[in-house]
Amino acid sequence: MSLPFTRADALACFDEFLPKAGSFYAKNRNFDFGSGYHDNVSQLSPAIRRRLISEDEIVKKTLSSHRFGAAEKFIQEVFWRTYWKGWLEMRPSLWTDYRNHSTPSVTSAQLEAALAGKTGLACFDAWHDELVTTNYLHNHARMWFASIWIFTFHLPWQAGAHFFMTHLADGCPASNTLGWRWVAGLQTRGKAYAARADNIDQFTKGRFQPYGELEEVVVALDGAENPPATPIAPLAAPAGQKPLLLITAEDCLAETLPLAQAPVAIASLPVDCGGAFRSHSVKMADKIAMQDALSRAEAHYKVPAYALENAATWQNDLVQMANEKGADHTLAAYQPTGYWRDTLTSYASAASLSHFEVRRAYDSLCWPHAKKGFFPFKEKIPHFIGQL
Repeated sequence: MSLPFTRADALACFDEFLPKAGSFYAKNRNFDFGSGYHDNVSQLSPAIRRRLISEDEIVKKTLSSHRFGAAEKFIQEVFWRTYWKGWLEMRPSLWTDYRNHSTPSVTSAQLEAALAGKTGLACFDAWHDELVTTNYLHNHARMWFASIWIFTFHLPWQAGAHFFMTHLADGCPASNTLGWRWVAGLQTRGKAYAARADNIDQFTKGRFQPYGELEEVVVALDGAENPPATPIAPLAAPAGQKPLLLITAEDCLAETLPLAQAPVAIASLPVDCGGAFRSHSVKMADKIAMQDALSRAEAHYKVPAYALENAATWQNDLVQMANEKGADHTLAAYQPTGYWRDTLTSYASAASLSHFEVRRAYDSLCWPHAKKGFFPFKEKIPHFIGQL
């Protein structure tokens, strides 16, 4: 199955997987059978990351086909992504810190070998090649890869997270950054994740057997304590009647946004705004998703829609478009902490036109409960479901 980068493909992908979302997923989800053989998991993450299909939509449709008890593991995985986004949203300084250290100041032969997939460790090099070639990696393989990067090769976790963000089609700033911190023992303080040869042997069905090649006794990395959670601030209501609606690859369901006023025009941002360093194929995935979103939004709101292409001039192009269409402010779906948030924060601080954002009810419901670990958040999943 190819990865879904349009809403139609996301819905088709989900419909194909849905019969497996119950006990089959719970029993088989941890197995990494290799590139092209990931039918034991949904592979919806590239679509969810871009909100071509929404989390609440997935949960409700899953529960229309499965009992909660049977589909609990799959539903929990959907809420894990929500939890990471909420957790980072209340601690954005960790994103800034990661960005400041994502490119090592000093390179090494080991780092160059890891980045090239030429380490000589068969499993690691195979996962490297699968990621670079397909822009996807099974979640269990991501954990093993990160652990080997940090504890066997002794490389900076930030550089590994940056490598993932460069190539992952579902590269989510929150899930990726905090997932690497979790493996390193920085997220859950003092509890690092060790990639073990027997675990890799078992869950790759013997494809890889790296006995004696891994550092299996690991010590969590040292670092500052996690900052306390800061409240998620309410958003200001748009002060105007004629919004120009902006679309980014952070949210490609513009037609379902709770807008007080219909837009006078719609524009999608250049793909480089979501991270200019990302691989060509990942940026093209963003472009496909935003083109699809732009087309659906144009049909829904029945107003002109434009794709901004020039990363150097898009802000001026946007202001000119707003003037031509008579828009009195720009409006976007709320951008959680990450590259697109950085882009629109920079725009809002410099723009001559007021900018506003609208947050979805699902995020407002769930994110404030991501103050501590996942377990207390998980206990609230039935409550969240009852409010959908």
